[in-house]
Amino acid sequence: MEVFILLLVCVLMAGVSGVDVHEVNLMMGVSVTLKTGLTTDQQEKIRWFFKDTLIAEITGDLGYICTDVQCNESTERFRERLKLDHQTGSLTITNIRYSDSGEYKLQFNSSDSENIFKVIVWGISARKQMWILEGESVTLDAGVMQQTDMATWYFNDTVIALITGDLNKICADVQWKDSNERYRERLWLSYLFTWSLTITNISTADSGEYKLKIDNSRHSIMRSVTVTVTVRSLFPALLVTAALMMAVYSCCMGKASQNDRMQHNDCVRFHVS
Repeated sequence: MEVFILLLVCVLMAGVSGVDVHEVNLMMGVSVTLKTGLTTDQQEKIRWFFKDTLIAEITGDLGYICTDVQCNESTERFRERLKLDHQTGSLTITNIRYSDSGEYKLQFNSSDSENIFKVIVWGISARKQMWILEGESVTLDAGVMQQTDMATWYFNDTVIALITGDLNKICADVQWKDSNERYRERLWLSYLFTWSLTITNISTADSGEYKLKIDNSRHSIMRSVTVTVTVRSLFPALLVTAALMMAVYSCCMGKASQNDRMQHNDCVRFHVS
């Protein structure tokens, strides 16, 4: 009973304090935007903290804007990897690192409420370059391990696949209204645990930049990977053919030499006799 009362008090205190906690999981190397939820016509002074260190600030009239070292000379943790939306105050961290894991606090001047984003960066890097042989299959990892509101894959800025978090809508290539049927049933979406995209029987025409945008009301994640498809080279086949021809030639020459020696021995025996 005492334990139950203690838990109830903790819950009530959390509700009164107005702290909203949101968790984000992602791989190294991707970009993430932490959203304020504000619209462009709202005048707010916004401050972002990372582990209690001020990293970004903006006033409602845009009279003062700072990020990272501009806000606090004692830190250069992000080194020009922070971007602040001047209209909404949302914070974007590009090329995120393992050391960027931690709590990001968002404060408004109009209320005592506080939003906390718990960012967890795995010690795994999202691949940014991939080289594939023509005719093979390739899987592009999403870089996240969570179900969110919407995920969209782009090829050279053209939508090729889309999936909603509730799985009410799943489409790829020709199923998408603006598709040009480039892939013709060669795309497969993994929607059980991640939004990974698999391209089968890949061709050189599929070379280019693939982008994934995962978006919900609290944050958005963007990652890109450049895929280069190469034609299977004839050089290895030529090497094998040349090796076989050399082996056949050597064998023939060996037999020819053996026959010459046998004929020479027959001649010698003939003259002796």
